[in-house]
Amino acid sequence: MKSGGARTRQVSAKVNHEEAEKIRTMLAREEEVIEADMRQELARMIDERDLKMSRDLGAMNSRNRQLMMWIGVSVIMLVIVVLWVSTLDLAVNNSYRMTEEQTDAKSLSEYKRNLDQTFGEVMTKIEQLKEQSRQIVNQASSTEAGVSSSNAMSELPSNSN
Repeated sequence: MKSGGARTRQVSAKVNHEEAEKIRTMLAREEEVIEADMRQELARMIDERDLKMSRDLGAMNSRNRQLMMWIGVSVIMLVIVVLWVSTLDLAVNNSYRMTEEQTDAKSLSEYKRNLDQTFGEVMTKIEQLKEQSRQIVNQASSTEAGVSSSNAMSELPSNSN
């Protein structure tokens, strides 16, 4: 009998559980193998990239080391020059201040007065020495004249007989 609707037909397939289990294990193994291959390939790619990057970094490190060395030397030289200039500036300023202190008007007049006083003392001593030398010359010439006159008298014959 047909009733007005479509008749559904059930298809029953026999599923072999053993076969299904084999397929599942085979798929799982295949999946594991593919995953292991992918990991190996990824590890190889990472190793290659690391090697390439280390070579590049090695070259950069050499350049960077050299650059850092020159920067360090330049900074140290700059510090030395700055310190030298600052101490030179201090030395010049101190020297200038000391010169200003020494060239004070009061000290200049004091130096002039001391110089005049010393010069006057020297001139007085020179005059005293001249006077002493004249006296010595006069005494020497008078002693010489006295000696020569006494010698002349002793040479005269005496008339005591």
